[in-house]
Amino acid sequence: MTEQSWTDLQKEASDLNVMKRGATRKETEAAVAEARKGRTDPRTEQVKARRERVPLGGLSFTLQVPDHLKQPGFHYRFFVEKNIQRAMNAGFLPVMRDGSEYDRGSDAERNTDQWFVVSKGYTEDNKPSSNYLMKQPLQFFEEDEAYRNGIVDESDQALRGGRPTGEEDGSTYIPDGGSALQSNREVIQR
Repeated sequence: MTEQSWTDLQKEASDLNVMKRGATRKETEAAVAEARKGRTDPRTEQVKARRERVPLGGLSFTLQVPDHLKQPGFHYRFFVEKNIQRAMNAGFLPVMRDGSEYDRGSDAERNTDQWFVVSKGYTEDNKPSSNYLMKQPLQFFEEDEAYRNGIVDESDQALRGGRPTGEEDGSTYIPDGGSALQSNREVIQR
């Protein structure tokens, strides 16, 4: 036990409910030492809590779908306000803040206060940007992905054939040694 003033020792004994009237310093020290066994030092808990906290500059996922709003069979994405109508035309539905289903017949389309929104970043005119969470049935998402992959495949084919625009107009330069085209899927050698 570290050297502690008699007053501090008596206060600690009182806090630990081991204070006895007329007890000597040695008896009080023994009672305090016994009472401390099995107790955790509050400073140790503070150090442990400090290690577990997330630093301010650490990795954070601001635009992450909260688990309680996720539903199987849907693809989720955030949209800025100017793209909401385009997203709805593509089959996306707003995710409501309380997890309830979006009702197309209600005025919820215009009343975006009920939608799940995250403010992140700024618009071109320096106003805070709101990102609205929307969901799309996986069937639509997979169809859209297949369509996009088809466009990329056509473009890769045209480049393989030396026709970056897809047309045979003779305006494309290909070096004598050929050229290498790197796609996200493969390296294409001509």
